Amino acid sequence: MYNQITETLKKVSQTNLIPTITIDSFCKIPNQVAFVCRHFPCMIPGYHDHDCFEINYIKKGECINFVEGEPIYMTEGSFILFNTATFHTLYAANEESIVYNILLDKEWFLQIVKRYPLPDTDMGKFFSICNEETFPIYVFSETSSNDLKEILTYQCEHKDEASMLVEANVLYCVNSMMNEKEARLSDARKTFDKTMHKIQAYVNRNFNTVTLESLSAHIGYSTTHTGRLFKQYMKKSFSTFIRELRIKHAKSLLQFSAKPIAEISEIVGYENPEHFCRTFKSDVGISPKEYRQKATDFPTASD
Repeated sequence: MYNQITETLKKVSQTNLIPTITIDSFCKIPNQVAFVCRHFPCMIPGYHDHDCFEINYIKKGECINFVEGEPIYMTEGSFILFNTATFHTLYAANEESIVYNILLDKEWFLQIVKRYPLPDTDMGKFFSICNEETFPIYVFSETSSNDLKEILTYQCEHKDEASMLVEANVLYCVNSMMNEKEARLSDARKTFDKTMHKIQAYVNRNFNTVTLESLSAHIGYSTTHTGRLFKQYMKKSFSTFIRELRIKHAKSLLQFSAKPIAEISEIVGYENPEHFCRTFKSDVGISPKEYRQKATDFPTASD
C-alpha cells in the first residue's frame, strides 16, 4: 500500500505541476499574514510550491508527504516546515486523518525568527539557511513537544482566529520549534537534482511567457539538451506540458473568477483569444464559455 501510494505521488510530481501557490490567494483580509486550512483526506493536490513558509501538521492519523522526490511518512503529532520554493504533494488515505496546512508570510515570519538566537540544532540551521537564500529545504519532526502540539492544535481548531494569528502566538510557536531537538533537516541540496528544480521553478513562475529558448538560457543548456532533459523527467514534450499547464490555469480562472475570456487568454499566455479558444476546445472538448457555464454560476454576458 505504502509503495503504491508513493509511486502515485511520484507520478503526480512528474505530470501534474501546478503554478506557484501564493499566500495572497488565501489571505483576503488587509494585513493578514497567515492562513490555516485542513487538507482533505483521499485527495492528492498537484505538485506545487509556495511563495511563503508552510507547516503541515498531523493532528490525527497519518499521511505521506512527497517532497522534492522524497517520500516522508508522517504520523500523529509530527510536523514538517517547508521553505519557500519547495515542491511537494501529499496524501492521507484514511478518511479519519486530520492534516492541517498553515501558511505564513515569508518576510513577516523571518522578522519574527530574527528575534531569537538560533540554536545549534537542525531547526536553528533551517532558519539560518532560509535567511540566506531560497532553495528547496524542509525540517521534519516525527514528534512534537507538548507546547508545540498545543499551539498548533489551537491555531488549527480556531481557524477564524488563526487566520489572523496574533504575534504572541507565533512567537510562542517559533520558540517551541527552536527547542525541537529531534527535528531533522533535509539533505535537499545534496540529493535533489538542482537542474530539474531550476526548470520546475522557472516554468512554474513563468508559465504564461516561458519558451524553450528562455528556459535553456536560464539553466545554461542548449535548447536541444533542455528539450531532451525536460521530456526525460516530465514524460512529455516541453510544448505539450506548457500547453496543458496554461489550459489548467485557464480552467481555474474560468471556474473561480468572472474575468472575461479574452483577459483570461492573455493571463495564461495567449495573445490571440481565438487561438486560445481553439486550443482550449481541442484539449478540453468544449469551448471556454461552455466550460464556464457548466462549472460556475458566473455571468457570461461580457464574453
